[in-house]
Amino acid sequence: LFIIIRRMKILWLSKENRVIKKDAITELLQMGLPTGLQFSITAIGCIFQQTALNSLDTEMPGVVTAYAAATKISNLTTTPFDALGVTFATYAGQNYGAEEHGRIKDGVFAGMCYCLGIWIFGLLFCSFLGKPLTGIFLDRTTGDAALYYEEMLEYSKRYLVYQSAFFGPLGVIFVYRNTLQGIGRSALTMVAGVTELVGRALSSFLLVGWFGFAGICLSNPIAWLAADFFHVP
Repeated sequence: LFIIIRRMKILWLSKENRVIKKDAITELLQMGLPTGLQFSITAIGCIFQQTALNSLDTEMPGVVTAYAAATKISNLTTTPFDALGVTFATYAGQNYGAEEHGRIKDGVFAGMCYCLGIWIFGLLFCSFLGKPLTGIFLDRTTGDAALYYEEMLEYSKRYLVYQSAFFGPLGVIFVYRNTLQGIGRSALTMVAGVTELVGRALSSFLLVGWFGFAGICLSNPIAWLAADFFHVP
């Protein structure tokens, strides 16, 4: 921070900069509030999903613990999408400000190519390493793992295969959502977030009643596809 302050004179605030501007505050709120609410909406959808999952624990002992382990592995695999999303928010914002709209479209195409590679890698990773990695999170000497270890490994692998098979639609969300946020269209992404919430909540409760654990496995993919309908023109 000291080096930045000393050497990056472009960041030094002059007297003219130390003025509260209502237009700037309004613009920041228009971009920031929908983004913040969108993350809250996603978290609420995960609560619905967890509630539906808990209802299966009696007839499928260990499924909640297996789901928790699988979620950690899934989050690890989708970390490149997080990095790609942050990159596109910055990239789109800079080019939108410079009125280089063609570069934004070229960047989105390149981003989708990256997503394809991440999708293939994630599918292979979860299919072949999901089960061994789940064992790291389970202590087979205590709790449900002591009695249902193999079943829990199967639950985790099943969940990971379902998720990774739909990493493509998830990648679309990260590219388009962050691009839209970068150009100041955060309200549209919030609407997509609501759609994702509805898709995740309805699919969790309805599909769990019909298909059991497979309904939980499908709830995220259905939510991602629902959000894509608003993100992709």
